[in-house]
Amino acid sequence: MVKNSLKTKLILSIVFLIFVFGALAAYVVFLYSKKTFIDNEVQVLELLTIEQAQETGRVFEYSQKLVQTIAQHISSDEHGGLEIQLQDSDILHELESYNIADMYSAIYVMDRDGSTRVSTDESFVGKNYSFRDYFQHAIDGQTWIDLAVGVTSGQLGYYFSHPIRTIDGTIQGVVVVKMRPEFIHESINLPKKLSGGHIMLVNQNGVIIYADEAKRIYSSLGALDAETRQEIIDKKRFSGLDIQPLTYDAVQSDLDSIGQSKVFNIFDAGDNEQEIVAVARINELPFLIIIEEEEERYIKQALGIAWSLSVFILLAAVLAAVLIYWLVRRFLKPLSQLKETVEEISAGNLDKDININTKDEIGDLSHSFGNMLKALKSSKENIEKKVQQRTAQLEKMNKSMIGRELKMVELKKEINELKNKK
Repeated sequence: MVKNSLKTKLILSIVFLIFVFGALAAYVVFLYSKKTFIDNEVQVLELLTIEQAQETGRVFEYSQKLVQTIAQHISSDEHGGLEIQLQDSDILHELESYNIADMYSAIYVMDRDGSTRVSTDESFVGKNYSFRDYFQHAIDGQTWIDLAVGVTSGQLGYYFSHPIRTIDGTIQGVVVVKMRPEFIHESINLPKKLSGGHIMLVNQNGVIIYADEAKRIYSSLGALDAETRQEIIDKKRFSGLDIQPLTYDAVQSDLDSIGQSKVFNIFDAGDNEQEIVAVARINELPFLIIIEEEEERYIKQALGIAWSLSVFILLAAVLAAVLIYWLVRRFLKPLSQLKETVEEISAGNLDKDININTKDEIGDLSHSFGNMLKALKSSKENIEKKVQQRTAQLEKMNKSMIGRELKMVELKKEINELKNKK
């Protein structure tokens, strides 16, 4: 059976404990780092999403103000009430003057019935769009924004509408500007620090209007309920498009309750990964910005810290083992000397001195051994003296007995001689 020295046992035990508690520390650091990274990223991601929503909102605000300005300049009193001629040249010229940088694919005026009277896109003239939300809300007195694929043009557009009022406030019609989508979408950019994430723009139904991954466009975040599907069909928002759901059901079901912003932590079955999804509403409009990022990125960072700590612990354990070996060897050296002395004493050398003067337990033990050795040596000397004395006595007694024997032999001889003479 292999016999391990005390020194080996001490070193192995201490190194083992370093590894155990080091591994535990690394695991705790990993969990804490992961939570810290994710909590921090949730805040950063939400802030970046809100900032992006505000930036995109400024583009919407420009067109909102523009359509209000147009409506104020085109009053029904100035243009004959409801009897605006089809493609009235004065109104058409005024509408065309507002289309700076060709931002709008169409600017048009509708009467109270929803029929288009004047439009910069002639294909709209005479068409009735009273089924559109932007008309229904504007004729009720609201400034409205909607998004749809045009039933006439077949092209996606953002529709900004505003009521035309007379001097006394009576609503006589509606002005609409149809903004080209690229002017909105160009303002939507994924922040550079989130290079591994994705960004999307969705409407109030959860349909993706724009995404940095083109394959997501015209999909819904999650499964649409029957009521929402029917609404999309009735309002002809995406005529001819087959809207298929992605796997963001938790976000889809919560869209209506989102105020300024909200963050979700979900498992994306499509990408097979855990993701952080931040959603921010654009002003108070029926549009939302969504930025997502995989959680794995931050788990990797936490793992990196944990691995670095593990390597440090490993190096510390090796260094500790070397230092412990040196210290234990130094501290146990007197014990080795004591062992050698005891072995010599066991062999009978009682003249061996124990010269260990450490001021610790080993020194105390050596001192006790020294006292024991002195007592043993004294006992041996006493025994030897007694043995010598007894030996001397025995020798003296032996000599005395031998002398008696000789005298008895001589006496016996003399007796025999006397007997013979008679």
